[in-house]
Amino acid sequence: MDIKSTYSKCVSGLAAVALVLGFSSIANAETSATPPVVGAQETTAQSGPSLGVEVDSRIVITAEVISVNQDTRIMTLKMPTGKIVNIPASADVPNFENIHIGDKANVTMYQSLVIYQGATGEEVRMDRGETLAHRSTDGKPGTELVRTIDVSVQIKEINKETREVTVQMPDGNQATAKADPADKGFDGLSVGDSIHVRLVQGFAIDVVAS
Repeated sequence: MDIKSTYSKCVSGLAAVALVLGFSSIANAETSATPPVVGAQETTAQSGPSLGVEVDSRIVITAEVISVNQDTRIMTLKMPTGKIVNIPASADVPNFENIHIGDKANVTMYQSLVIYQGATGEEVRMDRGETLAHRSTDGKPGTELVRTIDVSVQIKEINKETREVTVQMPDGNQATAKADPADKGFDGLSVGDSIHVRLVQGFAIDVVAS
């Protein structure tokens, strides 16, 4: 299945660099940015103080297969909202021929965010990774795409009165943002400290018999 294009349509990308600057308040805003979906099950968990933030969010939607074209390898889904979505499958997706009208497709979207304070003087950098895997369960196809972004920035200036922090970004530019009053971790920050963000986003489709 062309899960990459479907992923981009269903999941809005998070600005990992902005999360560095907003601490827990921005983390909360980002994880609630996706509007609720009719017929979806959503779970969210958060733990840890500022600069030790962990946020996990997962949405599961069950759609119905209303059409399958074996020649073009396109599966058409009807979402719980009534929206119709065409999903093409690449030649390496196994058991596509076993998809039938009336089957269900479990669509899972999830993201995990961790923000933590690093040691002084660590390297400023950004790393990205992506994995795409196909699978087969009970003779039905499934596909999962996982994207990971790791960002490290370094604090260049701190204004205790205005609660503003200026950091050096991986591209060499600097950015300034104000920490939320609820972020108690702000008082423990020092110039030269590094802040790390790891964002993991996943999107999966698994077809099951009706």
